[in-house]
Amino acid sequence: MKNIILLGYVLAVLSTSFSPFYSLTKQLDFASNHTENEEAESVFNYNATKEDVTFNNLLNVYLFWGDGCHICENLMAYFDTLEEEYGNYYNLVKYEVWYNEENNNLMHEVGNKLNQTYFAVPFLVIGDEVIVGYNNSKDNYIKE
Repeated sequence: MKNIILLGYVLAVLSTSFSPFYSLTKQLDFASNHTENEEAESVFNYNATKEDVTFNNLLNVYLFWGDGCHICENLMAYFDTLEEEYGNYYNLVKYEVWYNEENNNLMHEVGNKLNQTYFAVPFLVIGDEVIVGYNNSKDNYIKE
């Protein structure tokens, strides 16, 4: 349950700013100057609500991807096919991690908070679920 709420707060921080990445990194910069316990209290709110993980009542979906990764491109193409029917239900927020060290660090921080031990791209976060890798056998699971 803590993981769901933790992700909710991370997603809330991302979704409440005009620039989601800027807002989260600003919070993480603050936390890096404090002890581990202060970081948990300052950055991650275990009392997050459903509204904290949505923006304009849309679910935030986070995709950490690598520029040049054909599997990542396939997943983004799958999301393109979902856009017409399901696009009114979610925001897809993308972070390139192969050439952007800050995004890569963010992926690992979010993954660690969700008890993820394996990191590869694509790295998809939907609610408290992490999906690493992609092939079309995951389509229905992602859609659900």
